[in-house]
Amino acid sequence: MWGSPWLTILVIAAMVGIVVGMLFDATVRMQVLLSLGVAVVIGVAAYLYQRRVGTDRAEVADSEMQSTTTQTTVKIASARPTFGG
Repeated sequence: MWGSPWLTILVIAAMVGIVVGMLFDATVRMQVLLSLGVAVVIGVAAYLYQRRVGTDRAEVADSEMQSTTTQTTVKIASARPTFGG
């Protein structure tokens, strides 16, 4: 992507600047603070959920991937035509 990584950094800085600027406007300050609070709560909940369930799901996904790979290999190997007698 062109402008990488500087364009991404510039856009993030602009978004943070807009949010900080909104904090100085009394008419939208409460809305910004509530939105940031909700974002923090969702972030913490996602982090705690990932810590509690994430490793179990990764192990299950890994074992499913290995069994799928084995089954696919067997199917491909058995689908080969045989020539001759």
